Amino acid sequence: MTHCVMVMGSGGTFCGVSKYLKEKNKDIKIIGVDSENSYFATSGNPKPYSLDGMGIDYDTDFIKHDRADEIV
Repeated sequence: MTHCVMVMGSGGTFCGVSKYLKEKNKDIKIIGVDSENSYFATSGNPKPYSLDGMGIDYDTDFIKHDRADEIV
């Protein structure tokens, strides 16, 4: 596996999986997917979006941004 692409919600699953995969393969690229209307993407001014569970809804310590090689 060379890449892993995951949606980002609360960040717990994203960070746990990315940590595990990086331990197994340091060269794997971890790409987080966030909603364009999320808290993170709008600098703290989230707007409604239709895909439930996708998008960082609030500032949380669960998300370790350094675990992602890229966030789109």
